[in-house]
Amino acid sequence: MSRIGTSVFDTVRVAPADRVPVKLEKRSGADDWEFRTRALTDGDGHIENLLPEGLD
Repeated sequence: MSRIGTSVFDTVRVAPADRVPVKLEKRSGADDWEFRTRALTDGDGHIENLLPEGLD
């Protein structure tokens, strides 16, 4: 199982960034991108697994 996680930190507030929208796309050609999924960071500024099961 593949996993993709991320963390976002607000450098102005010097704190984790809560509810930041993140979009995952897969490159499908020289200039083409295919939408895969989206999510919001949690209160700790994390998205533990942006890649849902069954999505490569």
